[in-house]
Amino acid sequence: MINKEAYSYFLSLLDEAERVVTKDKLAEKLPVYSYVVTPALKEEPEVKRPAQKGSLSPLALVKDCFLNCHSCPLWKNRVPDDHTGVGSSHPLILFVVDKRLCDGSFLSKKDLAYLESWIKALCLEKSEVHISSIIKCPGGEFDIYENCVKIFKSEVDALKPKAIIFLGEAASYIATENSNIDETRGKLFRFRNIPSVVTYSPAMVLANQNLKRPVWDDLRLAGDTVGLKERREAARR
Repeated sequence: MINKEAYSYFLSLLDEAERVVTKDKLAEKLPVYSYVVTPALKEEPEVKRPAQKGSLSPLALVKDCFLNCHSCPLWKNRVPDDHTGVGSSHPLILFVVDKRLCDGSFLSKKDLAYLESWIKALCLEKSEVHISSIIKCPGGEFDIYENCVKIFKSEVDALKPKAIIFLGEAASYIATENSNIDETRGKLFRFRNIPSVVTYSPAMVLANQNLKRPVWDDLRLAGDTVGLKERREAARR
C-alpha cells in the first residue's frame, strides 16, 4: 500500500524541481527506441595509453580500460581525463542512465536537478550516490557496443553498490534484455547479484507527469532494500 504522506512529499519535491528547471510545456509521450548490442569493431586501436595496472584501484582499472578502448568511433569524443561515472566510489545506490551527452555530462542540468529531487525524497545523501551510463563515450545514441557493456559490468563490480536503479530504455535493455520500461519496471531483480530496478528517466518524467507515481514506487522498491524506508520514517517523526 502506498504511503500517501510520503508520496505527497515526493510529488511536492518533483513539482518544486519542475518549477525550477523547466518552463516548457510537458509533452504527452516520448518515443520508445530499440537497442541492440553491436560487436566491437576489429580495427587496431589508433592510440594506446600506458597503464601501471599494479598500482591502480579496481575503479581506476575500469577507467584505464575505458580510456584505452577504441572499439567504435565514439572514442574520438573522449578527453584525456574522462571518466566512466561520477559520485561516490562506494555508493549506496548506483543510478544508471542511457548515454553520455555530447559535452560529456551524464544528465542535462534540468534532468540532474530533477534526479536530485528524487535523491532527496529517498532521504539519500549525494555522497551516497554514483551516476554512470550504459553508452560510455559522449555522443552515443542507440547502438550499444559490446565493450561498453563489458566496461559497465566491470564498473559495477568495482563500485559494489548496495542497489542499482536503471533509468531509461538502453539501461533497461542491458539490465533485462527488454527496452520497454512499461514491461520491466515495478520488479526487483538482481544484476551482478545486486538488488536492482528499472524505471523511467528524469527526462521521461518531466515530459509526462503521469509517470511520477510509478517512478516513486520503483525508487522506494530499490531504496527499501538498503534501509531507506527507515530513514524516511525517521524523517517524518
